[in-house]
Amino acid sequence: MAVATRQSYVPLKAVPLAELAEFRRGLTYKKSDEVALSSNAVLRANNIDLGTGSLDLADVRFISDEVSVPVSKKITADSLLICTASGSRSHLGKVAYIEDDLDYAFGGFMGLIVPGPQVLGKFLYYFTRSNMYSSFIDSLSAGANINNLRFSDLGQLRVPVPRLDEQKRIVAVLDQAFAALDRARAHAEANLVDANELLRSVQITAAANHKDWITAEISTIIKVRSGDFLPSKAMAASGTIPVFGGNGQTGLHDKANLSGRNILIGRVGAKCGNVRVVDGPIWLTDNAFHVSKFYRDFDLDFLALILSGADLRRTANQAAQPAISGATIGPVEVRFPESVEEQKLYVRRVMSIEVKSLELLNAYEQKVSAIANLRQSLLQKAFSGELA
Repeated sequence: MAVATRQSYVPLKAVPLAELAEFRRGLTYKKSDEVALSSNAVLRANNIDLGTGSLDLADVRFISDEVSVPVSKKITADSLLICTASGSRSHLGKVAYIEDDLDYAFGGFMGLIVPGPQVLGKFLYYFTRSNMYSSFIDSLSAGANINNLRFSDLGQLRVPVPRLDEQKRIVAVLDQAFAALDRARAHAEANLVDANELLRSVQITAAANHKDWITAEISTIIKVRSGDFLPSKAMAASGTIPVFGGNGQTGLHDKANLSGRNILIGRVGAKCGNVRVVDGPIWLTDNAFHVSKFYRDFDLDFLALILSGADLRRTANQAAQPAISGATIGPVEVRFPESVEEQKLYVRRVMSIEVKSLELLNAYEQKVSAIANLRQSLLQKAFSGELA
């Protein structure tokens, strides 16, 4: 009787990328060559989706038809478009697979990897989606403030390469598996959108369906006051009082300037307009407001909800460091019931939906993480010769 034996896998031979492919530099041109529309379309870094590695042609640059574009500066089928320079290190080395010949040039901050006869373009592309590739790119840009990739460095990347027939088999397996994973992720994202839309619809319809709710400007129902300037030397590691600014908790202090429950509103910076309820004692900096006076009776959690829904950030100035003020948010209108009990009922209704939304969000994040891990597991097996 035949005895089943464990299949043994032979490690794939790793070949430098410079021996597998040709590198082509992108087209350089002058700013004055750019036009609104022409037959000379040029792809840039923004034409590669960082998350999916797909080609995105939604925003294409055009240059004058008078500029002669060599054939070598146009993308070709079964090649890889790569970002070789970027202001953001996370975009450095990102790659898109070019399936068909397209009449597009690629810009000076881009490059084209044209596979030779030993390797399939799609096989090489899948390798660039692996942790092995990302680790290599990270090692090139580690330490120094490097925002470009030299082809001489990229050429040193060692790619595990089997025979062409095995490459075709691996690509076919990965195509099928990744298509299924894409469908699973799309399904998870649809569920998440449904959850967020449900919460939004509850908030919107709750206000719209109550004709007896009052409409009023923010300045007529509350008064806001900013916190106090906090010199850095006043921060003490031995303090026990949380310090809050526009971006949330920022440290500890030995004194408090607010006690009890308070509504805090970010006043300046990326989080200006953000609303939260915080229990004191706290020290509030001048980067945030607190509601210092109420002209009507309010449930605190309800008021925080309607202020959040008012999108106060839209009233910010257009400075490099956006900021809101009591004057800018004052004219913003909000709707609310006069009865505090009805306000509390609304909060309970919304919070119950938020709990369900949070559960769906957690489930979505777990599924997306599992999908990402499965992708990397498949890629690891593919390039170690273990993909059955």
